[in-house]
Amino acid sequence: MFIKLLNSCKLTKAQQYIIISIIVFFGVFFWLSKLQLQSELPNAIGDPLELVVVRDSDAHTNRFYQTIKNLLNTDLGPSPQPESILSIIEIENNKFTGILQRHHNILIITKSDNFNIKFENDVFAKNQTVIIISCNSEHELISNEEKIRQLHEEIKTVEINRLITSIEKKNNNNLKNKILENHNVSMLVPNGFFLAHLEKGLTWIRRETNKLSQGVFLANIPPEMEQLFFTQTSIAIDSMIRPHILGPISGSYMITDKNAPVKKDTISINGIEMIKQQSLWRMKNDFMGGIYVSYIFHGSSQVEPFIIYTYLYSPGEPKKTPLIQLDAIVRTLSFKSYN
Repeated sequence: MFIKLLNSCKLTKAQQYIIISIIVFFGVFFWLSKLQLQSELPNAIGDPLELVVVRDSDAHTNRFYQTIKNLLNTDLGPSPQPESILSIIEIENNKFTGILQRHHNILIITKSDNFNIKFENDVFAKNQTVIIISCNSEHELISNEEKIRQLHEEIKTVEINRLITSIEKKNNNNLKNKILENHNVSMLVPNGFFLAHLEKGLTWIRRETNKLSQGVFLANIPPEMEQLFFTQTSIAIDSMIRPHILGPISGSYMITDKNAPVKKDTISINGIEMIKQQSLWRMKNDFMGGIYVSYIFHGSSQVEPFIIYTYLYSPGEPKKTPLIQLDAIVRTLSFKSYN
């Protein structure tokens, strides 16, 4: 169409060539300038699930920003202590400079007659997500409550994807292959995890530090146990983990806490439909306890039913970051061939 337009202007071939060359030159120049600008950006900083909210007190009231915080402060779910998914840091826009602009997750609210939520990447730093909410009033915030509440899930997904990218760069290929051989599924394992137990149809990997213990337990579900896993999940989990995850005191072992609340969802991981359940575990004959999240696959013609049981022990420490670390591992799951 552009060539036809040039022809309609009755330009010579040489003139057309010069015009096209100039357009291509400036197009390439703009593209290279954008790449250079991105390469000059510093790396983003900050803890996972940390959100910097940039306030404009001239545009909106304190009550307006408190409403934003209330809508964003979603509970982590069943946990030994109450904890929000996001850690919110508020900063006035005239102080939003320097290192504060380098945070991974930033929320900016602009005054506008039309409500809108927009996501921008790499604005002030590399690997950064900036959320821009255009809003006129507190009433408009409340009218769009569900959209704002959903932001914590959007941020959580961004954080999990960042963790997956990190796992893809550095992972334990030996443990990945053991899982593939034992369960016919592929799952990446970050460096720092080690093999705690391996038998036919069952793999347990762990990570231990001074402050926490993380575990991922995979088990194929035998046909005679399928109904129990799908109808009485907690009892079925107990039968699987009790013989293997033992406590420091003789006679102590891990079981699910039957008195704890249970959060259950149906999720999809790389096209694999799974039942996700979050609740609490405790150590029988001991005082230890923490959060567990299980993922159950119903099975297919190629892969038999299996469960992934992840658990966290981190007394007195925030739980959200190590929890999404475990979630990120599970979300690398796929039905791939052996490499």
